[in-house]
Amino acid sequence: MYFAMEENACAPINLLITLKECLRGMLIQDAVHLDRSLLEFRPWYNCMRPYQHLAGRPSAQVWHGIDPYHQVPKRALWFETWEGRLRSWVLLQ
Repeated sequence: MYFAMEENACAPINLLITLKECLRGMLIQDAVHLDRSLLEFRPWYNCMRPYQHLAGRPSAQVWHGIDPYHQVPKRALWFETWEGRLRSWVLLQ
């Protein structure tokens, strides 16, 4: 799938807005804590967070051509971190 630059130009801005909203009220103790927190944020943002523009699918599913509606998931796992700020169901095929 190809996206024109104009269609995807706001993606970095959306990432920063989402990160800022999730960090609001969270006490970051030091640089190590921030690095560890960002390692938890990345898979949630790319692999679990539903995108309205992508029919409710995470961007990683669209990027890899995975259609979660094609077959029934075998398992569903609950993911939660950042004091409940990042949470989602993970559907495993």
